[in-house]
Amino acid sequence: MSFAIIRNEKKKVSNLPGLYKHNQRRYKNHSNKDINLEKTKDNYFIKKCPISYTAMMYKLIEKYNLLGTTKMIKKNRVVACEMIVTSDNDFFNSISIEDERRYFQEAFNFIAEYKGLGEEFILEAVVHKDEKEPHMHIAFLPVMHKLDTESGKEIIKLDSSGYWKGKDSYKFLQDNF
Repeated sequence: MSFAIIRNEKKKVSNLPGLYKHNQRRYKNHSNKDINLEKTKDNYFIKKCPISYTAMMYKLIEKYNLLGTTKMIKKNRVVACEMIVTSDNDFFNSISIEDERRYFQEAFNFIAEYKGLGEEFILEAVVHKDEKEPHMHIAFLPVMHKLDTESGKEIIKLDSSGYWKGKDSYKFLQDNF
């Protein structure tokens, strides 16, 4: 029996350039020996980032005032997350290419709706078919949507600790996925 698998890694600003290069396959030499460069042409995007993750992160921070009154990002602050979505080869071998694309699109939709995130805060979603199993990398900003009790207006804030609050937050994610 196959399982839908989702996992998360928190990322700091210093992690974003390497993550971008890996996800877009911009490295000439990959440390991951499972990557088959002949199959890289089969990779595809659900959502493509038109600029680097770092530049897009700063654009979104400015556009939505995600830092509030804080003006600087401390170097140890988690500013992004990357989820990996996959299953096993038996699952992917038993479905059509169209069903595979639908699986990854539905996973993308799930993340966009999870905790009210919003598609605009997903930097990129790319499916890699050039490794052992097809899998999708979803890079996003962990934002929280809160209601200001005084003004009644929505506050959108970059808040990884709020997004992943509670010791069972990853288990809750996997169970709901």
